[in-house]
Order: sequence, then structure tokens, then C-alpha cells
Amino acid sequence: MQVILDPTENDIAQAVETVIQKRPMLEPIVRSFAEILLEKTRIAGLLEVEPAASHLSISADRLSQGVPLLAETSLDVLRDQLNRSLRAMLAVLRKAFSHLDAGFSSIESLHHRGQLDLCKLSRASLDGQTSVLSAAAETAKAPEGILELALHYALSTVLKSLEPALRSCAEEVQWSRGYCPICGSMPSISVLAEAGDLGSEFLKKGGGQRVLHCSLCSHDWRFMRNRCPACDVEDNDLRLYFQLEEERSERVDVCRNCNGYLPCIDLRETSHRLPTDIAVVSMLHFDVWAAEKGYHPLARTPWNLVL
Repeated sequence: MQVILDPTENDIAQAVETVIQKRPMLEPIVRSFAEILLEKTRIAGLLEVEPAASHLSISADRLSQGVPLLAETSLDVLRDQLNRSLRAMLAVLRKAFSHLDAGFSSIESLHHRGQLDLCKLSRASLDGQTSVLSAAAETAKAPEGILELALHYALSTVLKSLEPALRSCAEEVQWSRGYCPICGSMPSISVLAEAGDLGSEFLKKGGGQRVLHCSLCSHDWRFMRNRCPACDVEDNDLRLYFQLEEERSERVDVCRNCNGYLPCIDLRETSHRLPTDIAVVSMLHFDVWAAEKGYHPLARTPWNLVL
């Protein structure tokens, strides 16, 4: 089988039914996130970011020093795409999470008045400047988590559209970091598989691979099997995992050095074909387990924000 790295609408629809059949209690949240993923995929295909990408100030040379391609890069050339993305994604977010409509409405109103600088906020988000996001949320009179959710989907949709243009550049360097070589974000899930499971771009790299999936731009990159992506510690005595006996293809990896956790799918143990972003939502029980044990996710994701 193959992990679905670039899912079609049909892939997503089939995956939803597979997950609901296995875990019917997750139907509402899985359908909501699937609807968002469908719209995100559709909008990403319409944004035409390649002309703008040619004007981004990126340096492949810095990758060898551990600096992601989009680090310290102005996103002003993506202003139009970010604005279009936010408008489209707010519509589907308001439908999927109707109980958060008041917050989304405040953000939409502020954006309509031209008082929401998405380039500045996106740069702040990539740089981890939480004070900038807090100030924007206060201005919008919306909870910070709601602004973070809307901004995540606006930015991630644009970066998903941009990722193919930057992928070859990122793959020129043997990247060994636990954060994304394109946008610098942490992974939302890891995948264990033989090389053939991961598509032609991974075939030349051998079997038994661990691949990390970026929580923001959806880029996939290889990473060492026994190393923690967050703290870079490689010590089997500090690493453990939890899985259900009846589902050996799914687990959550935990690092006792930094207390971070990351869901993991072993494709060698399953016949299901799930898009990565649907698979990770289907494993929310691991998020609950890890939180109860005092561990924290490596990446803040939309399902972290709304649960």
C-alpha cells in the first residue's frame, strides 16, 4: 500500500468512511476536519503561488546550517494569496465549528476593514511571536485560540500550495532536523514504512523509513527512527510508546526527556490508505491519553485548539 501524501477529494471521502466505521464516536469531528481539508485542498490548487514564489528571498545554502527556507523571509509577496485563503477558509470554519461563529465573525469583520495584516501575523506565527498574535486577537475582540485557528488554515493553505515549488530545493540538502526544512514547523505525525509505501520520491532512500509530516505546510521529510524531533535526544531509555493491542499500526511516541509526544502510524501493520491529515485526526484518543499523562504535543494543531 501507499500512504496518501497528496489526497484527492475521493481519497478524503473514502478515508472518512473508513475511520467512522472503525471509530463511530469520532464521526462529528472527523467529518468537520475532512470538510475543512477538502476546502483547503481545493483552495490550495487555485492560488497560483508559483509566480509569487519566485520573488521570495530564500537561500538553499542556509539549509545546511539548519535554517528553514522561509525563515526570516518577508511574506509580503503572498499577501493576495493569504487574503484569498482567509476569506475562503473562514467560510468553511464557520460552518464546521458553528459554536465558534462569533469569534470567526469578529476576525472576518476586522479583515474586511483592512485591519488584519496577514503577512505580519503569518510571519509572527512562523517565528513564534505570540505577543503579536495576542495583540491582534485583542483588537479583533476574539479569543486568541480562534484567531490562531483561522490564521493556521489561511497560512497552511497558502504554504500547501507553495510546497511543491520549494520541495526540490529542500531535498537538495540532507536534512536531519526535527522541524520542517521549508517552514520550520514541528511535525503533527510520523510514518513508519518501507520505501515503496511512500511513493516514488522516497524509493531511492532505502527501506524501513521514518518520515515526519509538517503540521503546517504538509511537507514530508525523513528522520532518524530513534531520535526525538523536539529535543534531538537519541536514547532508547528515554523513549517509550503506547498503543492499543487491537490496533498495532497506530501508536504515540513519547520522549521522557522533553515530555513531548507524536502520533505514529506503521504502514507495515495496516492495509488502510488514509491521507495523513485524516489519519492524525482519527488518533485523537492518543492525544487524550498523552494529555492525561502530562505530555504535550510537538505541534499545536487545530484539533489541539478545539478539543
